[in-house]
Amino acid sequence: MAEVTRSDVLLEVATSKFPVTLEEARQQLTSVSFGPTIEEEDLEPLGFVKVHPTEVPEGDVVEEVAPVQAEDGKWYRTYTVRGFTPEEIEEKQELFRGEYVKELEQAVEKQLEVGMPFQHEGATYHIQLRTKDQINLLAIAKKASLAVAARGEDSMITIRPYENVDLEMSAAAADDLTNLALVTMEEVYKKIWALKDQIYAAQTEEELPEIPSNFFA
Repeated sequence: MAEVTRSDVLLEVATSKFPVTLEEARQQLTSVSFGPTIEEEDLEPLGFVKVHPTEVPEGDVVEEVAPVQAEDGKWYRTYTVRGFTPEEIEEKQELFRGEYVKELEQAVEKQLEVGMPFQHEGATYHIQLRTKDQINLLAIAKKASLAVAARGEDSMITIRPYENVDLEMSAAAADDLTNLALVTMEEVYKKIWALKDQIYAAQTEEELPEIPSNFFA
């Protein structure tokens, strides 16, 4: 028989207690003295047997049960395999859906923080489209409307994009830009809602939709 070491797992035969370490067995066997290892044939008369490893099967739910003694007289680790219950499937679906919705929202937040790209005097800038930015967009639109009414379409106003610089543009251009931004924001949120519908309808992780790298495309 083989040597039993600290890394092995044991079974206490009389009580069916499992797993037991060699150190735990030593603490129970106060009247017996042995070193850091012991031979299997010396351990068995003391009420403990080594439980030999077996290949862990694959399956939805794999659970270890009490060791089984085989025809060769040795004890082996034993497992059962079963499929997920309907409740477990639902719980698993809720978990991966919830995690993916968070991933989607984080991706959206990053893109909306940078915002919609636009051109001004040959350079590319971005106007932010987070929910809280809607107030700023409406304020710019109102400011542009008042400027046009007071001084005409060629009157100039200042806006500040994501790049944190002051941009001078005509009130009419600013009005067009903010209107486009508000429409774009609505379109982006429509895409988000559609993606969330697909996520909550997904039965498996393979059915989850891809999160766009650019919601403004």
